[in-house]
Parts: sequence; structure tokens; C-alpha cells
Amino acid sequence: MTVCIALLCEDRQSAVIGSDRMVTDTEIPIEFESSRPKFSGYGNEDVQVLFSSAGDALIPDRIEKHLKTNQEDLRSVQHAATVVRDKYVRIKQEKFEDAILRPRGISLSQFYREGLHNSGRGKEWDRLFSQHSLNLDIMITGVGPSGARTFRVSDSDEIGGLVESFDGLGFDAVGTGASLARDTLTGRYSEGLQISEALYVVYAALRNASQAPGVGREFDIAKIHTGSSAAESGGLRSTRISDETLAKLEKVYDENEIDVSAPAELNERIDLE
Repeated sequence: MTVCIALLCEDRQSAVIGSDRMVTDTEIPIEFESSRPKFSGYGNEDVQVLFSSAGDALIPDRIEKHLKTNQEDLRSVQHAATVVRDKYVRIKQEKFEDAILRPRGISLSQFYREGLHNSGRGKEWDRLFSQHSLNLDIMITGVGPSGARTFRVSDSDEIGGLVESFDGLGFDAVGTGASLARDTLTGRYSEGLQISEALYVVYAALRNASQAPGVGREFDIAKIHTGSSAAESGGLRSTRISDETLAKLEKVYDENEIDVSAPAELNERIDLE
């Protein structure tokens, strides 16, 4: 229950990320609006990525720590997505092993090495493993040697496999508010959007997504771009948008996105018998 959005802009040389602050987990269960943004930045001089997620509230921390440990060795945005995928798979295997195999004195490697998955109850356990989901969608969005890119890591049925590039669309959205966010993105996106325009489109998508159950009303937005000023030395930078800028986006949105059920003076404009 949340929403996270990624958008590539400036002819895919920059990227903008947005999310609400709602933290939910139906397993614990919890639901509250956090004081911290739901995305974090990682990388080096050549690659900068932002990690954001929707779904399970506890697992992302383990995956982020793994990404942080490997950030200096990242070669591309796709490489970062692969690092995240590998940890995602290991956690999925560990959960299956702890829940099904270890109580029976069997390790995961033994289960497959000795062919236990091909006979008796092993077939049923193997089926459970195939169907088991972490209920976690992760977006890895960033800028590297090949420009801005965005990937989703997930075991849901929405993508084929565990990692998928959304470069072809130029944007992605995950969480319970994703469908409403996509409604805004599909109508307004173009890869030539400038940073200011991309910030507004992402903000508008967040506002639309906030109508969905479980999506918060507090937002965070960040941009990843190539620094152009002398102070930035031309390197890659990921920057969270200030509260002042968010307030300006809110003002522009409220002034231009008028929610009107029907045009004013409709009776006078339509001749009804």
C-alpha cells in the first residue's frame, strides 16, 4: 500500500523519482506515514541510482545494505539492478528453506542436489517454492554510462522473470497507487521533458495516486542528473527536492488542475427539452 514512481527525462540523460511516505505491511501489520523518504541513493563517480520499493516493509533494508556494500563496484544502472536481484533471490531462497526445509533437517542445496524435489512431498514443496512471493516490488532508477535507465525487480506476474527494464516506456510505478499514477504518466510523458516539467508530471502522478487506498498524502521527489555547475564539477548527482520546491509544485498543481465535475453554467450552454 504505497506508490513509487520513476521517470526518465531530458532525452534520457536525467531521471526523477517520487514516492509517498506511507509505510504498510499486512503481515505485521502496520500502517503509518514515515518522517523519512522511501528512496535512498547509492553509487560512485560513474553510476548513481535511487532504490525505492513497495510491498514488504522489512526486506528492503537487507537488500539496501547489500547494494550499499557493493556500490563502489557498480558499473551501470543495470549492474545495480542485477546486484539487487541476486540478493532478492537469496532472501527468497532463505525464507523457503527456513519455513519448509530446515524444520525437517534439510538444506536447500541438499533438497535439489539429492533430487528430493522430484519425488513425494518434495514435489509439493518445490511447487510452493515456485509460487512463493516476497510481495515486494523494487525500482532501481539512475544514470550511468548509457544514460538514464529504470528497472523493476519483482517476483510478481506483471513482469517476466525477476528483473525488467522499463526504459522502453520511460517510466514505471509500483504500489497500490500505481494504476492511478500510470494514468497521469501515460497522458503526459515524453522523453524530452525538462527537469522542471518532469518534476511536475511526477508530482501530478503522486497526487492522482493518493486517491488509492493506503497511499499517503506526504510526498518526496528526487532527481538524478549530470551536474553542470562548477561546484558540481560535472559529475552525477542525486538530489532530493526541497520542501520549498514541493510547496511550489503543490501551488501550481492546485491552480491548474481544477477538479470540476461539470463546466460552469452548463444549463445555459445546453438546450435541454
